[in-house]
Amino acid sequence: MSALAIAPSQSAASLLRASLAAHRFSSGSAALDSLLTPSALASRPGLAHGQHLELMGPPGIGKTRTALGFILEARFNAVLNDTSCEVLVVDAEGSLSPELIHSTAVEYATYNTLPTSAPRQVCEGIHYKRICDISLLVAFYHTLPSWLNAHPDVKLVVLDSLTAHLRPSTFDFKQREYFLQLIKTTLTTVATHHDVSVITTTQLTLKLFDADGRPSQFTSDAEALLVPPLGDSWIGGQCWRVVLYFDSQGERQASLVSSPVPSRGTEVAFQMDALGPCDWLDPDVMADDDHDAEPALVEE
Repeated sequence: MSALAIAPSQSAASLLRASLAAHRFSSGSAALDSLLTPSALASRPGLAHGQHLELMGPPGIGKTRTALGFILEARFNAVLNDTSCEVLVVDAEGSLSPELIHSTAVEYATYNTLPTSAPRQVCEGIHYKRICDISLLVAFYHTLPSWLNAHPDVKLVVLDSLTAHLRPSTFDFKQREYFLQLIKTTLTTVATHHDVSVITTTQLTLKLFDADGRPSQFTSDAEALLVPPLGDSWIGGQCWRVVLYFDSQGERQASLVSSPVPSRGTEVAFQMDALGPCDWLDPDVMADDDHDAEPALVEE
């Protein structure tokens, strides 16, 4: 395998300027957006251009639906405001299918009383790639910068189920390190040279640890914890890491694990409906607006 170029470094000032960028991508939930908004920013919440968001969590928590929320908010805003903002969707497990994207776009347009032509216009600006194995995944990372050169209107890249083809038992240590460095280099290049934001979803894996915090086998004192499957070595300096989980009452929560700059929020509650992530409504507001039905709640 050929040697990888070292990703360019960035100064603290450049990180701050990037985090304060004017245009920002929204999830559709003000609560989730607050986790991605610098505390020094007075307005324009959400994920800035040229930054990376990793959405982590257990199965069924809504990682794919949350990523889809970013996709549709970006595309509908572009269509309604007549701006250039296309999206590349990379589906590694088949969860973020074209059918799901289209059907959710139709529901979005219906719920917001938008023209019937809006979903078609939204989907026309979404590029879709299905990754079925590790060879296609490696090829994708090698060719992504040149592909973006040929598609300058793409401003957001969404990689759903990033770890689907990177199971720990499949590769030896050197191969794993190569893949992690390839991912880090590519995503850093995309952010710094193309001003493109990247959203990745990863499923937390269950690992056993002993009382001293070291990896363990099945023993009486072993503790099972959910951990990021790829660790931290592939993460660049512009990454916001958010873990989605269910609390003890079964409600969805989001926690900011790390960020390049201080954020407005670190822990929020959110809901999931047919359009994606949304905020909890005030009970008094709900009582006044009973005639405005919310979309039915759905799982990922």
